[in-house]
Amino acid sequence: MAQLAYLGAHSFDFTSFQATPDKAGTHFVSVHADSGDDYVDVDGRMPGGWNGGNVELVLYFASTSTASGNVKWDVQVERLANDGTAITASSFDVVTSATSAVGTPTVGSLSYATITVSSGNMDGLLAGEYFRIRIQRDTTDALDTLTGDAVLLGLSLNEAAP
Repeated sequence: MAQLAYLGAHSFDFTSFQATPDKAGTHFVSVHADSGDDYVDVDGRMPGGWNGGNVELVLYFASTSTASGNVKWDVQVERLANDGTAITASSFDVVTSATSAVGTPTVGSLSYATITVSSGNMDGLLAGEYFRIRIQRDTTDALDTLTGDAVLLGLSLNEAAP
């Protein structure tokens, strides 16, 4: 599995989001509260060497208040192609979800969630094209049991195993 990109919270698009930008210590984060469905958009360019297959997203996050519970994350991909949809419009593909436990004994320790997005759920994205990923905490889902905020530090895009 090859890593395609790593995008830290410092590269998040904080102009069109509901999650709150903040710092945890010296780390830039987006804060996803336990009420509402906060989201943040992440912009990037898919590397030219991407094989066009499924993509594995790894979300790196922490809890600010408790060391137990689950976080339900939803992701959507939007293709921003040359001569495609205007950047003032949205064309996100369907939601892909994963639930991840805060699996550490210490509040604020790093946890991660792995979400595999099938190539058919990537809005027709091609190698070398610009994209946007929407990352949303789905607190309305019963699987999200974390009390308090989840802070997102970044994400890694990897080519999923065939």
